[in-house]
Amino acid sequence: MPSRVNPAFERGLQQIEKAHNETVLARAHSLSAKFEKNQEENIRAIKSTFMPHLNLTDAESKGSQQTIYVPRPPEKNLRGVDRSHPLKPIQNKGINSNVTALGSCSSSMTPTTETTVTKKKERRALSAFRGLEPEPPSEPIKPRNKSSRFRRLLTPPELFSTASNTAEQPLFQEEALTTPELGLMQAFSLLKALDWEKKVAGLKYVRALAEHHEEVLIPKLHDIVLLVMQEVKNPRSAVARAAMATLGHMYIHLKKAMHKELDSTVSVLLLKAGESNNFIRDDVERALGHMLQNCNPKRALNALVTTGIGHRNAAVRQCTALNLQKLAELMKAPRVLSNKSDFTRLYLVSISQLALDAAQDVRFHARNSLRLLSTHKDFNKMVDKFIPQKEKPFIRSIITKLRA
Repeated sequence: MPSRVNPAFERGLQQIEKAHNETVLARAHSLSAKFEKNQEENIRAIKSTFMPHLNLTDAESKGSQQTIYVPRPPEKNLRGVDRSHPLKPIQNKGINSNVTALGSCSSSMTPTTETTVTKKKERRALSAFRGLEPEPPSEPIKPRNKSSRFRRLLTPPELFSTASNTAEQPLFQEEALTTPELGLMQAFSLLKALDWEKKVAGLKYVRALAEHHEEVLIPKLHDIVLLVMQEVKNPRSAVARAAMATLGHMYIHLKKAMHKELDSTVSVLLLKAGESNNFIRDDVERALGHMLQNCNPKRALNALVTTGIGHRNAAVRQCTALNLQKLAELMKAPRVLSNKSDFTRLYLVSISQLALDAAQDVRFHARNSLRLLSTHKDFNKMVDKFIPQKEKPFIRSIITKLRA
């Protein structure tokens, strides 16, 4: 026999279902009333905003010929500004009913009249005015920087005379490693990987070692520098920029330990300056600026002159002339013309050759260097002593024009 259900249990289930249905109905009625109330408030707010000049009592007492105001779509000019009046008057004849501020008519309106305004059209017309209130002024949108992917990397370095502390600031500030020996092994393995993101992570290890654990990095410095130089030539710009920033980081923190690597690192940076990408050139100039401020001036001059003076690419020669100008501004004229350890001869011969270059940008930086040095009392004597005989007349004419 089928088992009988307890009647008390059935009654309990019925009571629960009835209470649930009553709760749902009450919630639905509440939401419906709230929606109608909000709709009435919105219509009232629109009336008071866009038709404050209308008086309802006057409109009700004007008789059979009334003016019904219906909204028309806004006319926008090219800038998207509404310059039209939001209301369009329509003369409605033969209507003996009350007229509301929005032109709603009673049911006694003649059905054949062409100007009959229904509630549906009123709601559609009112919806055209939503969102036309003036918005508060917002902050101007800043243009996106193209270099934001890589910490908005490098801004063009200014000359030392105008911003002597700008080039000294390192691009990255890395945290110390808990196990620097393991970090050195990780740097080698990541730099030899094929994935470019692993290469960037390996360069981060190199920067951390150079900043906090130079005693671990210096014994393997040459091998690390070779790997970093290889990444400077990487066709992916993110890796190449990270490698150039790493070289600048090493110039700042390792200083004299980088002297043996100057010729190779400066050469690869100058060759990278021959590319047309402005971001790459800015990164090269920043790295070379760190090199000038933290390494021996004579070694820096030798490294710049060896690669940059006779290069075919005008961009490479321009970068060389710019850094020679920075070097003169950093050392000042008395030190440049001190005639110690053959520095003065090499500098004057190089700068005079660049001052007669075919490219205008190269001549510009070289002649700026000559202008700076020409203020010293021994300049003419050094020119007579070191400048080649065939270039002396041209250099003297340039100096005369610069002094004029």
